[in-house]
Amino acid sequence: QDWCTPYFPSQSWFHCINKRYTSVLSSPITMVNIQEFLADHFKVIKAVWFSIYVFAFAFIISALAVVGDSESKAYNFAAIWLALLVIAFGIGGTLVLTKYRTAMAVGFLIGASFMFSMQCLSLAVLSGGNAADPFESSKPSSEKAVLAFAVFLFLLYGTFAGLLAWWRDDVVEQEGQSLAQQDTQQPFDNVAPVIGAPAPNV
Repeated sequence: QDWCTPYFPSQSWFHCINKRYTSVLSSPITMVNIQEFLADHFKVIKAVWFSIYVFAFAFIISALAVVGDSESKAYNFAAIWLALLVIAFGIGGTLVLTKYRTAMAVGFLIGASFMFSMQCLSLAVLSGGNAADPFESSKPSSEKAVLAFAVFLFLLYGTFAGLLAWWRDDVVEQEGQSLAQQDTQQPFDNVAPVIGAPAPNV
């Protein structure tokens, strides 16, 4: 399987991730491997999505920590609400990329990723405004962490939305194949031969 998903009842998450990525990290990185990786657009999209997981986890921890440090209740609500939305969107986006790769689902994922990028930008601007408040001498480190990870998520969500929109034919799947794979097939690949009929001139 290409994804470590909870569809393996006999394996733990740690075992699945370790089995998936140990061989990748132990193999030498060469220009050929990098070129092969970049040539597979769907793998690039999955790599960006995995990077979002890493920074989203750090953002959620920071948002939970800022509740006890920040004095603004409105800011606390905005940070926690966005953290909950990031969790829900992470689950939904993973389901789209692993099971429901339809045109409608991928289109929804593109639009939602762009909107999440703008939401993270808004929270980053709010955090920056609080950090630059001249009436308060010190700011909690958790609020600065929320600012940093919100900026990273803004960039990653925007990059993911752009790549997904540009390479959507490599993601959308119909009849077990992506649209890009169907376009590369010969016109008579799926036509059954007729006994006694002359061969088509391709």
